[in-house]
Amino acid sequence: MRVLVVLAATALLAPAQSHPSWWNWASPDATALVGIHWETVRSSPLAAALAEELGPDGDLGMPNLECLNESKQLLLSSPAFLIVASGDFPAEQVRTEAAAQAMKPFTYRGVDLWISPGKSTLSVARINDHILLVALLRTLEATIDRNQSQLNPGQENQTQPNPTPAERRYSPLLRRAARFSGQDLWVVASQLPDPLASRFVPLQVEARGFEGAVSLGDGIRLEGTLAAGSQEEASAIALKVRQSTPGLPSIARGLQIVQAGDMVVLAMVASREQVAASLRPAPSTPPVGTLPAPTPAPETATPKVQADATPAPVTVAVSTPASTSSVAVAASTPAPAPPATPAAPGPRVVRILGLDDGPREIVLPPLAR
Repeated sequence: MRVLVVLAATALLAPAQSHPSWWNWASPDATALVGIHWETVRSSPLAAALAEELGPDGDLGMPNLECLNESKQLLLSSPAFLIVASGDFPAEQVRTEAAAQAMKPFTYRGVDLWISPGKSTLSVARINDHILLVALLRTLEATIDRNQSQLNPGQENQTQPNPTPAERRYSPLLRRAARFSGQDLWVVASQLPDPLASRFVPLQVEARGFEGAVSLGDGIRLEGTLAAGSQEEASAIALKVRQSTPGLPSIARGLQIVQAGDMVVLAMVASREQVAASLRPAPSTPPVGTLPAPTPAPETATPKVQADATPAPVTVAVSTPASTSSVAVAASTPAPAPPATPAAPGPRVVRILGLDDGPREIVLPPLAR
């Protein structure tokens, strides 16, 4: 079962930020990264869907270790699927729980590993009291080889050369993901579709980049962008996303979709009750020959409370430094916006109005020439 929420993305040209050092365990060749602040998410309405996806019976297949289930944060990367878990992992607790799951102890270059019985099931490497790696055995070994400089000096095997910090490679996605480090759930991908990202983002579109984050408080807030190669491609993506919304979970049908040059901006706000309702099982199908009772139209989760049958659109203003004027676009209008007049080179600002906590600005790259 896939996570039943569309993650909106934010492709920002913000000043460079530092990512947590434990993220460096991700593969430098990663095409997608997913971050989960599990300490927060596991008490949210999304917890059951995520636990099913991540757990031993899910598609991602994380071993059933209580210490992993109590992780503070998780970083997922692919290809060469790897989970980096951050939390508290005392050696004795890991050893006891791994033995209870019939995992065999093994040591590789000074690192304690526990090997799962099956060849296609994930094993565990305990880096220290606060970091666990979860992956297939060959991926764990390659990750340890690549990151010897992060291990304690006493754990390093000097028979094999260790790369210096200057020689080490890091995924460029880490730089893009750094701004989301405080968010509860986020996805950054170099393109869509992607084998990992698409598990969390059920959008049937092709895009040249995706960055999205969700914040969980008293409900859910999503915002972000899909990157296209041109205004024409962005218009086609926006239209396709609009056309796909009827087939999405009810909570996602309130997604606001606005084209901004060669980007497609997405935003959504929903209450905790709306999120919980969207995750409930669908009612059973009535017997053949029975006409189903009419059902009301799904609630539209917009940033502004709707007082009548006509929804109050969220206005997104796109401005450029060359002009003081702005273009207002009604995000709830189903028809695609006409091609925008080419803007002068320079950063653009998308301003989302109508949110409960006031206007929100997103900086976009200059329009492609």
